[in-house]
Amino acid sequence: MRLVTKASSRGGESRKDLVLKFAGRAERAAERYQTSVTPFLPLATWRDLEQYFKRRADVACVATGGYEEAERRLVVLGRPELVQAKTGVELGGEGETRWEEDYVACLSINGNFKFDEKKRSHRHVLGSILGCGIGREVVGDVLVPPQGSSVDETDLTIHAIVSADMSDFLEHSLTRIGRVPVKSTRVPLSEVVNLPSSNSGSEDNAVMRTCSSSRIDAVASASFKISRSKVVEAVKKGEIQLNWEPCTKPGTVVSKGDVITFRGRGRSRILSLEVNRRDRTVVEFCLFT
Repeated sequence: MRLVTKASSRGGESRKDLVLKFAGRAERAAERYQTSVTPFLPLATWRDLEQYFKRRADVACVATGGYEEAERRLVVLGRPELVQAKTGVELGGEGETRWEEDYVACLSINGNFKFDEKKRSHRHVLGSILGCGIGREVVGDVLVPPQGSSVDETDLTIHAIVSADMSDFLEHSLTRIGRVPVKSTRVPLSEVVNLPSSNSGSEDNAVMRTCSSSRIDAVASASFKISRSKVVEAVKKGEIQLNWEPCTKPGTVVSKGDVITFRGRGRSRILSLEVNRRDRTVVEFCLFT
């Protein structure tokens, strides 16, 4: 299998290097009849791992990020029978827990952000979590309700997916987001689906605008309300990704379902693209963090 070699955010390692490193760990774990667990990995990397082991019968892998649409996930690797034993049973009865609870935890972060709404952005929440002295590799997705949604800012709930072995530490250490006092509590992973998250890019927060074409520079310009020339410049600087892959051509055509990531500005999920009578492209999208 041919592996991609684009740079990763983990210490400058390429995705190919990461896949080969974790593949080596998986093979050693299989030889010792054990399982190996990776840190939280970005979407492109854990998908590479899944593809790498797809046709191998001696090693299996299962990725989990705590909920169905998780972007960052850790991967359980090892002999197929061991991985199946650890991940193959899904318990759903009252009082029972899912197998993911052994590896990932959901941290419920509650606080009154009514008078300091800027501090409850994804960037500030993640910064406060990392400020407790932990690395990005033990933190998965951070789910922040979109501003302007029908949530009570005086008792706002933010969910953070973290490594299970870090949950106790963060429950005691994460006491503030900026200047806002917060209470951090581990809750069942099943509660994640009940949170109206800005990460999901749902149709409830859809916006509709027109642009000249379905090229990524035009669509990103409309989505992020920035000039097209600045988008082209951002593409050349490597600041824009399409479906979590670096986009190097401003003329790349986007389609329904694509996700555009603009470094420092967020993400835009394309819900629909249509050409109107004036030959303008009508794009429906939603922004999320």
